Order: sequence, then structure tokens, then C-alpha cells
Amino acid sequence: SMGGDVASLVVENLSSLQPGALKSLEVLSCFGIQVSLQTVTMLQGCSCLPEEGIEPYLDELVGKGVLSREVSLSSLVFSHDLIQQHIYENIPSEERISLHIEIGTHLGSVLSLDSLMGAPFSRVAPQYPFITAAVNQINSSGLSSCDTHQRLRFAQWNALAGKQSWDRSNCDAGLNYFKFGISFLGDAAWQNESQNDLCRLLHEGAAACSFTLGENKACLRYASDIISNAAFDVSLVGHYLYIRSLETLGRFSDGLNHSLGVFEKLGFHFPTQLSPRDKMNTLERTKEAIYSKTFEELTEPHQHMPALTRNVYKLMDACYVSANRIGSPILPILTCSIINFSLENGLCGESCCAYILLGVFRMSLGKYDEIPYYTRIVLVVLDSSPSITATIRRARMLCYGHLSILHFPFKETEVLLRTIANEALRSGDAENAYESLRFISALSVLTGEKLSTVLVSIDNVISHMTKAKKMKQSLQLVLLDKLLVTSWMSSDEVGPTIDALIEKHKTTNQAWDMELTLYTRFFVAFWNEEHETALFTLNDLLSMNLKVQLKYVYFKFYHGIIAFQQYRNGEGEGWLDQGKDCLEKFKVWSSLSATNFESKLL
Repeated sequence: SMGGDVASLVVENLSSLQPGALKSLEVLSCFGIQVSLQTVTMLQGCSCLPEEGIEPYLDELVGKGVLSREVSLSSLVFSHDLIQQHIYENIPSEERISLHIEIGTHLGSVLSLDSLMGAPFSRVAPQYPFITAAVNQINSSGLSSCDTHQRLRFAQWNALAGKQSWDRSNCDAGLNYFKFGISFLGDAAWQNESQNDLCRLLHEGAAACSFTLGENKACLRYASDIISNAAFDVSLVGHYLYIRSLETLGRFSDGLNHSLGVFEKLGFHFPTQLSPRDKMNTLERTKEAIYSKTFEELTEPHQHMPALTRNVYKLMDACYVSANRIGSPILPILTCSIINFSLENGLCGESCCAYILLGVFRMSLGKYDEIPYYTRIVLVVLDSSPSITATIRRARMLCYGHLSILHFPFKETEVLLRTIANEALRSGDAENAYESLRFISALSVLTGEKLSTVLVSIDNVISHMTKAKKMKQSLQLVLLDKLLVTSWMSSDEVGPTIDALIEKHKTTNQAWDMELTLYTRFFVAFWNEEHETALFTLNDLLSMNLKVQLKYVYFKFYHGIIAFQQYRNGEGEGWLDQGKDCLEKFKVWSSLSATNFESKLL
């Protein structure tokens, strides 16, 4: 590459270039240090270029060391950034703004950007590098020189570039384009009926990119703008992103309350005062409704589902997440409502978590024979989903972690979860990546890994998660896993005390985190042969509305061990009966899932 002294010499000799060559350099400098040859070709006929174009001057510019042709990159590259910087900064400010607008509008016309809004991805995808080149020129011009018509047009172009960036998981670029689009429209756009839809789409894009990047407060701000200004029937995406951001900030009660308010406006009602028997009857009726349809009817692909229906599914899914994390009593009813809605409107990826949760509830009632059927339904629907989203990954992860683990070998489940984690990491989906890794770290004990190896794996997960803005809640759960493993290893490593974590969860109403903390306390007491504390904690756990059925199986296993040990310690015949009862349960479970429990637990 050219050194700084040589670059300075080249800059001094620029005045010897022909006027057409200098004008060509000014245009090229507007693209930065390099520009693709195909973009240069598209500039042919642009009013800002010499009449004869750039091509006649390229040999002179290359020969004098100003530019180089990078064949491997199919680009023209300035020989040094000092040269590009000198040329660009010496263009008068007003002329520079005009250049950017002329270049951008010329490329936009060549690409027919005005007609690409709403075009299928396959048509737009090949043009992406040139679309962004055109829009970047427009955005570099600033806003002051644009009239109202131009502002609307350029906002549309930014929406197109933002959507294309989002579709490529390039959320940083996408957010930048959506923010520029919002700026071009200005504050009054919501009041202009002709601009309202575009303004909403830009805010939805900005909210989605912000959420994915972990910028939850920004997401709340963009989503709130949608909720406050758009008509209710087209604001559901805004509501969904608002709820998901609340959840990521740990505000699950707020997320649930907001969800229920939206569903009330949509005509749904989730009764909160049902008795346990009413809930069980509702679960039974929902199970019968599922079995009244054939497997083919249930899993028929619905790739062209109306947008309103799919948005309702997304809201239901977000509502489920909030309700699940705080152990809300509406969970069974919400589960059944989502499933009944899906039976009327067709299953999709966003409805699959409800089928998983139904399976968990039915397991708690001893209906293990139903679980393989729910697993098959969920996996077929997920496999036929037209796109792989964070919601699809989460449903697949939960299915592997809560349902299929009962009839898949542990090692196979671990491989499936690791595949999800890797795919999620590639897509920038940190939340599901690390939730999958957390499942894997828990399974590692059961797949025969040494505890020291498991601890290294957990430490690696913690190291990655501390760098991710969105992962504070999940990080707490991984720290609990580490606390549990270190207690098994009799490690002296200092960490948060279990009592302190329990008190924190009581004040924040984090039912799921409380469950896992109690789980840890139980094992610490168990391995230290503190049977009274272990049994006290076990009763707390078994009295909770457990959603993680595999943990329930673990608890019954250890309940049996403690019962037999208490009997051996002379604590009475009642303990022998409890131990036998646990043993009988495991005989049933092992017959349904021999691969897992017969070899590992029974």
C-alpha cells in the first residue's frame, strides 16, 4: 500500500490532472475509499459527471497513482485514504451536498427503487449492494436541502434498504436506514394520513433492529410511538415488540399486563379465578379438540396466513413468555386459548410453544403417552415454517428441552440443542443461543461429562453472555447452574448465597428463577446430607406450578433416595412407603422412555 509521504506527493500533483479527471475524482470520492466497477458503470449519464463519463480518465488516474483497479474486488480503490479525504474535503459544502443527491437519485432511477417497495425478496436481493450505495449517497447529503416530495421518496428508499438489511440479519445497518427514514419524514408524519403507513413501517423496523441489538429502551421508544399514533388494528407488531422489550428488561409482570390489555381489545378473555379442577377440565377439552383432528390436518402448512392472524400469534407467544416467567395462574387458560385459536386458524411456528406447554401440563397429570404426539406435531410444523425466526428457534429449543427429552437419548438432544445454539449465534439471536447453551450445560451432567468439563463449559457461556446487552436474565440462570455444579464438586469458590438469591426473587416475583434457585438449594443440602433442609426445599419445589417437567422427575428421584435413607436411619415405615411410591413412578416412566431413565435414574 502507498505510504503517507507518497500520498502527500500525489495530492500535490492533482492540479496537473485534466478537468474531467478531477471532476471524476470528486464523484468517486463521495463513495469513500472504494467503489465497485458495476456502480461506476451505473453512473453513466449522471449529470454530475463529465459528458464523456469516467472511463476515458481511468488510465490517467491509475497511471498517476491516484486510483488502482482491484480485480479481485471488482472495484476502483483510492491509493491512500489521504488522497480520497483531500479530494472530498476540498469540494465546497453546498456542491458536496448536491453531488450526493445527484449521485443517489441517479442510481435510484437506474435501479427503479420507487417500484421495489414490496417487491419479493428474490427480485430485490441481487440489487442490495447497489441499493445501499444509492441510499448511502442520499443519507450523506443531510436533510436541509430536501423538499417535501424528496423527503417522502428518500424515506421510502431507506425503508427498502432497512428491510433488505434486516432480511440479511444486518441489524446495525438496518437500524441506521430506518432511523434515517424516520428523520426524512419528520415529526409530523404520523398526522399525515398518506405517510402514516410508511412511518409505522419505519418505526417497526427500528424497533425490531433495536430489540435484536439489545437496545431495549430504544425499542420501547419506537414501539411506544407506534402504539400511540397508529390505528390499533395495525399496531400489533408495535405491541409485540413493546412486550418483548419489557421481558428482556425483566419486567415480566408489566409485559403480561400489557398483553392482557391488548387481547381484551381483540375480544379475548382469560379468566383468572378458575379452580384447579376447572383448569384441568379445560386442559382435557383442549386435548380432545386436538385429537379430534387428524395429524395431517393439524400439520398442514399455512405459509400465506393473514398478517393479522400471524400478529395475534406473535402477541400470544409474547404473553406466554411473560406468564411463564412469573408463574402466572392464567398459563393453562392461555395455553388452551392459543391452541384453540390455532385449531381454527391453522398452526404456525408462533403457536408451537402452547403445544409444548400443554404437553408439560399433561405430563404433570401423568399423561406421558400423549407427549410423543405433541412432539411430532410441533417438530413437523416448525420444519415447514417458511422462515427461521427467533420464535421458531425458541419453540424448537423448548420442544427438545421439555418434551422430546423424554423419548430422545440425552446425547441426541444435546446435539440438537447445540445446532440451534450455533444457528442462533450466526443470526445474531443471542437470547436463544445462550438459552440453548444453558440447556446443554444442564444436560452435560446426564450425558456423562466430567463435572470439571461442565464447569469450563458454563464459564465459557458466562464469558460470552456478559458481553451481550440483552442477557442479564438468562445470565442469572447460568450462574445458578454454576452454583449447582460447584456444590456437587464441593468447590470453595465464592459466589452469591442461595438465601440472598431467594430473597431477591421474592421481591421481583421471578417464579422461574425462584424455582431454579430452590433446585440449587435442594442439591446443596442433599449432597451435604442435610436431609431436613432438602425435604423442606423439596416440598417448596413440588408445591410450585412446575413447568420444567424433567426437573420434576429429578425431584421425585431424589425424593425416593431421601425416603429410603430416612427409613434406614430409623425414621419410620412411612418413609419406606414413600420410597416405594417413587420407585413405582419410575417403573412407569422408564417403560415409556427406556433410553433415558432406565440407564440413568432408575
